[in-house]
Amino acid sequence: MTNYFCGKGTNSGTNIQVIQLFFCTFFVQLQFIPQRFCSGKKEYSQVMAESWSIADGKKDMKDRLSSYGAGECPDMILAATDNQAQGAIEALEEAGITKMPIITGQDNTAMAQANIKNGKQTMTIDKNLKEMAYNTAMIVNSLISNSPVRTSQSISNIPVFYSSLIVMTQDSY
Repeated sequence: MTNYFCGKGTNSGTNIQVIQLFFCTFFVQLQFIPQRFCSGKKEYSQVMAESWSIADGKKDMKDRLSSYGAGECPDMILAATDNQAQGAIEALEEAGITKMPIITGQDNTAMAQANIKNGKQTMTIDKNLKEMAYNTAMIVNSLISNSPVRTSQSISNIPVFYSSLIVMTQDSY
């Protein structure tokens, strides 16, 4: 499973690119960060996650911790989901790490909220899923009707929709 894919496939055409951009807004940073900072791993296949599960997040963090000394860990963990953040937290705890690094996730799950309240996770992102669903429906409707996607903003002449996001930290609860 390719979790960090972001619009670099063989598909072409503005409408396809719009959908890829829409679904990949937060994956852009994750596409480049692991390639530059993960133990010298340079190929995408070396750093991609198998899934967004807690178990795979834990496995991935254990693998990455193997390149650190005893009691050491990354300064920051940018997890694509709160499940992956939870897996990282579990791996860090099993490795004896008591002071958690900065850990971010997305989805604002109850588990992440508890982790934030007790200092294990720094933040999560609450995505406005209704707005995202509406924007997606607008894109799909344009594709079905073979109409241009109408939006007031673009990136490199590709129309984009932005959805509201709320950063949730200890101050949010």
